[in-house]
Amino acid sequence: TQINPTTKYRSNCGFAILEEFNSSSQIFTDDIDGNTNTAIEITSQDAFEGTSGKIVLTETNPSIIFGSDIDRNNLTNLPNNGTAVWLEVNFKGDTEIIFGVIGIDEFGNPESFPEFGINRTADWNKVYFDLSQLVQDQRYVAFQIFGGASLPSNATEATILLDNIKLVYFEF
Repeated sequence: TQINPTTKYRSNCGFAILEEFNSSSQIFTDDIDGNTNTAIEITSQDAFEGTSGKIVLTETNPSIIFGSDIDRNNLTNLPNNGTAVWLEVNFKGDTEIIFGVIGIDEFGNPESFPEFGINRTADWNKVYFDLSQLVQDQRYVAFQIFGGASLPSNATEATILLDNIKLVYFEF
């Protein structure tokens, strides 16, 4: 017997980030590592749904660090009243990827928290990261979501596919 569970979001869910990689207007465009040769490209090849974000790492460009567009989406209105805040990511890739949060204080100083890793996998997986405690920190007035990956030492190329990246919180 095959079981096909379905899920839906509660009616009191809010979305601070909703990146489906279905348009050229992406959220994860901050080139934190400064390497313009590494970026998230939109692809339909092996996509999760329609199109996905694709990262290709090579020996010439072996790593990437990217972030949510701080100018367009600085995440200043995340709840800090104890409510749950989750990062949801669909992922498939030849190498692991790490996600985290950058907290920005009132003077514009950033502090990085590289918290959550996803191991490489040949199949699409959905993962959830609990960011609640990080975004409750009163020292920060804004936040940025970031990700990073490196080419494994025994590989000449690695591909990462991402889709449906959501920053979800509960509204009261």
